[in-house]
Amino acid sequence: MSTMRGGTEESRERKIALFMTLVHAFENQSPITQEEIVSHLTIDEFPVTTIVPKRKLAYEGNENAFRQKFERDKAAIRDLGFEITTTKNSYGADAYCIDPASVYVPSIDFSDEEFDLVSWATSLLGVGTAGVGRLFADGPVPEGGVEFSPILQPLTRAVANKRTVRFNYRRSNDKVKEREIAPLEIVLWRGQPYVVGVELKSEIVKGFKVSRITSVPTLGTSVYLPSDEWVGDARSWTPAPSLEGESLSVHFVTSAAFGQLIRGEIDVESVTSLSGDSVEVSIRCGSLESARRMLLSFSDHVHSLGPKPVNAALATWLKKVNRPADKLKTPTEFTATGTRPDILGQTLQLMATVYQAREPLRASQLAERTHLELELVQSIMSRLMALQYLRDSTTYLVHIEPGDESDDEILDDPSYSRSASYEDHVGSVLAPLTWRDAFELIVALKEAHTLYPGEVLGRVIAKLENTIDTHVRVMEVEPEFLSTVRDAIDRHEQLKIDYWSPARDELSQRWVEPRAMASRNGRWYFRAWCTTREAWLTFRVDRVLHIHASGPSQGTHHADTLDDWVQHSPDDGYEVTLAVTPEQRWLFEPLANVQWASSRSNYDIVRLRVRDDRFLDQLLVEAGPGCWVLEGPHLEAGRDLARRMLEQL
Repeated sequence: MSTMRGGTEESRERKIALFMTLVHAFENQSPITQEEIVSHLTIDEFPVTTIVPKRKLAYEGNENAFRQKFERDKAAIRDLGFEITTTKNSYGADAYCIDPASVYVPSIDFSDEEFDLVSWATSLLGVGTAGVGRLFADGPVPEGGVEFSPILQPLTRAVANKRTVRFNYRRSNDKVKEREIAPLEIVLWRGQPYVVGVELKSEIVKGFKVSRITSVPTLGTSVYLPSDEWVGDARSWTPAPSLEGESLSVHFVTSAAFGQLIRGEIDVESVTSLSGDSVEVSIRCGSLESARRMLLSFSDHVHSLGPKPVNAALATWLKKVNRPADKLKTPTEFTATGTRPDILGQTLQLMATVYQAREPLRASQLAERTHLELELVQSIMSRLMALQYLRDSTTYLVHIEPGDESDDEILDDPSYSRSASYEDHVGSVLAPLTWRDAFELIVALKEAHTLYPGEVLGRVIAKLENTIDTHVRVMEVEPEFLSTVRDAIDRHEQLKIDYWSPARDELSQRWVEPRAMASRNGRWYFRAWCTTREAWLTFRVDRVLHIHASGPSQGTHHADTLDDWVQHSPDDGYEVTLAVTPEQRWLFEPLANVQWASSRSNYDIVRLRVRDDRFLDQLLVEAGPGCWVLEGPHLEAGRDLARRMLEQL
């Protein structure tokens, strides 16, 4: 084993041992000091050179060295949302413990019928590889979809426990300011989560977009009691631009078809028909920056009429599209998550997946569900089976036991299941569902309930909400023809539709036979056989502008060959590697098949597969000065689109 590999193994074992030691200290109501941890916490020595690994102290070296390691490990645990409590022991020294309830919700028992329904709902919404879907999947979890921010972990818990919370927030004018609120509910609007609460300074109920929170929220120690007025204001809150101070009206000309799409997405002030197939649209925005972001998202489908400050801001932005701001090298290692690789998080993820499974899981199945390398899964699981608590040599770290591997052919793919002692001990402490998992699960179930209302779905939602005591409101705007497409699937019908194509900015009329639906990032999609193109295609429901007729399916086409059609990356697409500023990560984190790496500068490196040049161009235009292509044949991508948009100002 290489020195680097040995260091990684040692770091993983040290962090998980420290984590479980602090949990154990909480359970025994006996917080543990740094001196006790440094003196007694042991791990296996790496690299392993003997049949039986030698034990060594987890924190070796001089006082400064082990103190730095200890502080880094505590920071890694806190980054996952766990609350490390610091108290004074009887000698006046700082002592530590972890309350598992800071991350895990109380254990929830699902019947087989409810479990299957939850599995279907999470696949319908597509909560992604790092999401709650991994706990309920019967096979590989599709990539992409809604990958909710880890920031929701402390926010959801704060709502449930009625604790104040403090965080840094990027306003619409791009200025960052610290906020302290009493959170009352979580709201999902078009795939974007918001936390709604009372700002303590102004005592006004406000909503804060989670993607604009720039620091891990810190929970306060005090408990608040919300008034009926606060609760009422929170329940009636809806996302809307602040129209005070810097608000302004933006005017632009576009096609009638695109204008119709905009009216389905945004509240407009006015729409005026012009000669030909054009309309003039006016929209009121909360700030110049929000107006700029809106117009950038419209690409070259609009001709901006102003006001002048908006056009000036657009011009400045567009001139800097895909312009390198630093000399960076392309990394050799990427991870498949939006956060930097975290061995403690990977370990806890595998533990939760085994705890939730109804049947034993093989290492290969764990790798499929968590999208980790098989070798890494085998390494983590083998170490978990060997780790023990600090003060108790008979109580194992995890309540997982190996399967009965009598067949030599499957020894390289061992199975794991939760032990009988789980129900008595771990189920009440390290439950499979985290606060973030619970939020994702409620969202997925409510989305599914919108499409297919039912008694069992309603019962599962009520069970979840009663258990976690957190109000989650899903405010998705249902596309006009969602129910019609759903009924066509159920009845095996075909539909004659008008469909808007963004690439050509035009309407096309076609007969389609819808066969499946799914929701991703606040958008509903359907898979259908298109008789016009004579091919299986994927459509967005909100781009269906009119349905003329319906009729029985012809049933003369070949079967669809794509199972994961929502997240499918076309064979004629290509990979691209980009440098991204932290401020622009939010644009990339929801995308499918994204891989991340860090650099020594203040930039993250992202690698993703794009379906065509148009997609990459638009992505770079919206990212602006915060992003550029690092290598390959697309070093000038986005610049032609930016130039066309400049000419339309």
